[in-house]
Amino acid sequence: MTPDLLTSTLAVILSLCASYLPGFSTWYEALETVPKRLVMALGLLAIAAAVTGMACAGFGPLIGVELACDWGGAFVTLKAFLTALAVNQATYQLTKRKSSARRLHQLITRLGGGYPRPVNRAGIGSSRPAPKPRTLGGDERKPGR
Repeated sequence: MTPDLLTSTLAVILSLCASYLPGFSTWYEALETVPKRLVMALGLLAIAAAVTGMACAGFGPLIGVELACDWGGAFVTLKAFLTALAVNQATYQLTKRKSSARRLHQLITRLGGGYPRPVNRAGIGSSRPAPKPRTLGGDERKPGR
């Protein structure tokens, strides 16, 4: 197994956790765009460093990774990190869950409901009749009052 394949596989797992793992997915979805990217980049950097560290510590055959601990190995690690970053982002874009409000709106729309359309004074854009103009005189009073 190459470092690229191992880090890319772990990148897919991290992305699926960000989309579907209870607790982590809700925390991750609450983040803004830039912190989301930083969380993923730091997670992938930790994965690439762990794979390199394990390979250099002599556990390479155990995890199935052959990696030299020199500048060539550092270049392979950098390449694996960049590949994992691309795989992670693509996986997240394809598998991310929609927010609850968006899912609720889509469900209501499918069931034939939806949010009421705005109505202007002429009633244009609505299936409801136009509102009657109000008068200030006594014409609107009901008899017996």
